[in-house]
Amino acid sequence: ELSTGLRAQIGAAMLKPSLKRFKQRVDHVEHGGGLLLGVAGVCIIGHGSSKAPTICNAIRSARDAINNGVLERIQSQYQKPHQKAASGQ
Repeated sequence: ELSTGLRAQIGAAMLKPSLKRFKQRVDHVEHGGGLLLGVAGVCIIGHGSSKAPTICNAIRSARDAINNGVLERIQSQYQKPHQKAASGQ
């Protein structure tokens, strides 16, 4: 659709930088996988047919999760309501 007609082509040219950034944000190769919740540690789930760049990005994502304390931050959010209930508040 973006290549039909002059108007659409001009619009597509204007959107191209934004669409590239959007693709990078949602591209599974860029992230390597998703964080698996419910385990006592950092675990990244990737696609079974992932190639080397995707695996490298999954390892980077795991490292970033560890360096940013993601597990501790998630645990602290879920412990707060439980701690209030246990103390009778």
